[in-house]
Amino acid sequence: MRPDRIEAAFWAGIARNVATTAETKDTGAVPVAGGYAVAVQGSGLAVALGIGTRRALRPDDLQTIAAFFEQRGLAARIEVAVDVYERDRELVTAAGYRLEQRLTVYACEALGSLPAPALPPVAGLKRAVWIGAFGASLEAHAAAALTAIRGENGELAAGAAIAVSGDVALVLFWCGPPGGAAAAALVTGLVAAQSRGAVRAFLKVTDEDPLIETARTMGFTPVERRLRLAVPPTG
Repeated sequence: MRPDRIEAAFWAGIARNVATTAETKDTGAVPVAGGYAVAVQGSGLAVALGIGTRRALRPDDLQTIAAFFEQRGLAARIEVAVDVYERDRELVTAAGYRLEQRLTVYACEALGSLPAPALPPVAGLKRAVWIGAFGASLEAHAAAALTAIRGENGELAAGAAIAVSGDVALVLFWCGPPGGAAAAALVTGLVAAQSRGAVRAFLKVTDEDPLIETARTMGFTPVERRLRLAVPPTG
């Protein structure tokens, strides 16, 4: 399955399984042309993913997306593969969408080939640990886990939040200085994901992300180009 559809289905599953409370009332998902418009309240995630992968987009698809986000007081935002955008460019542009970011999805197709996690030779770093949640904001929503490398003062030196969906590890968040510390955090998390059934991994980064080269040296290769677009506010 395409990476964009896997990501869309993962977040839709999270959104649809959250109990409705005052803190989660805006969490939800609606299917759109092979993908989903998704909002996970408190996580910062509010975007339509995987749309246009089952068929060409239609005006009513974009109307569904606009209504979904308008009900939540959010800007309409979509993230589409370049092939989808090129095919449906005229429709998307006419609806007012403008480019926000260019992104690339990288894949590691054989997690078993990753090197054993090892701490980089950086003074003051403690052992990498698997601590069980993708930040407090997502703790109630997802079985994502955070691998963190912390300095002796307790501050985060590098980290990676990884969720497992079927046999795929989805890297939801990755931070740290390029090189050893960031690589150690990611590998440690992916090894743990492998123990939960993952055999491959997807990592999404912006084109300006300084960690791209680190990912490449770890065996990740580009597999999908995407564009994130939004309708600018009026007035």
